[in-house]
Amino acid sequence: KRDIRRAYPDMLNNVMNSHDIELFSSFVDRFYHHECTMVQTFPESAPACFNSIQIQGAEALKRKQRMTDLVTPDAVINLSNSQVCKRQYENGSRVLGNFNATGTVIYLPKKYNGKPVDPNDPILGYDLNHNEVLAYEKTEDFLQQLQLASKPLNIQFWGSYEMILDANHRVERFTISWLSFDISYSSFSTCVL
Repeated sequence: KRDIRRAYPDMLNNVMNSHDIELFSSFVDRFYHHECTMVQTFPESAPACFNSIQIQGAEALKRKQRMTDLVTPDAVINLSNSQVCKRQYENGSRVLGNFNATGTVIYLPKKYNGKPVDPNDPILGYDLNHNEVLAYEKTEDFLQQLQLASKPLNIQFWGSYEMILDANHRVERFTISWLSFDISYSSFSTCVL
């Protein structure tokens, strides 16, 4: 009952849903291996803007979270049905369960493949190159590459997750496998006050 691994899903829910990058960073510093890997996979039927990614290292993971909070400011994640698994021959362990996320994507790139993007274009038509996104160390520099979309995109994804932990219970690999999704455009438009 006092096993810290049982608390990881609830702690991660709280940290990610706070949209506080300092809190997220301190969580990663404490519970993740410095050279951790984060993987997200999407079903083949997902639109091109939701492409599978792999991120290496705690600092890159923090940058990705900062950019995700910016692009989808109302995102809510929920890890559920979690269980801790340990095999006798393994030094580490695994925490696995279900994962779902909802949110509203509000930004489009200003340029795509060197051409200007109309803010009225649908968000689904543009996939962000994650390597380029992660190259921005400052949020302000990344934000200058974006514009508010006229038609925000509501997203909801369901899937499973697996945390692979080392012998000291630090996360070495976190994999999210999105299995199904629901996507629709918001019925309201963005406005500038």
